[in-house]
Amino acid sequence: MVTWTINRAFLLELKDANPDYWNAHSRLEQWLASHATSEEAIVEQSLAEVVPLIRNVREELRRQFMLAEPYGYMQTPVIHSLTFSTQVEAAYNQHKTLYLLICEMNESAERAEYQGKLPELFPHFVTELTRLLQQWSEHEQVERQLIFESR
Repeated sequence: MVTWTINRAFLLELKDANPDYWNAHSRLEQWLASHATSEEAIVEQSLAEVVPLIRNVREELRRQFMLAEPYGYMQTPVIHSLTFSTQVEAAYNQHKTLYLLICEMNESAERAEYQGKLPELFPHFVTELTRLLQQWSEHEQVERQLIFESR
């Protein structure tokens, strides 16, 4: 039987050593909070920012997950707690969900920008970015909990 575990030291180091990842999370959070005001000037500015913002988030998720998956998550023949193993595997699979969501959003936003449909689709992207931020934040909480429990 194979079980999942984490490399606690590596995940801690990765989280501490990648400020660009956290800056992307924070920037998305701030951008969404500032969009709560619907003044026309803010909407115009937000239209210009949304595609580069999505692109940046995609790149930071890609970079973080590209390192975390092969070095931070491990399948091992050693029997660990099955509950812990299930939680680790679920966190690992969240990477795919988050990355696919942001990739699809990036492709859609670039297409909408190219076709001149970004203003009409803007509320959709705000909704999707809000959903992404929520899932991303939940994922980070899960990983922090796994790191704590793996002591």
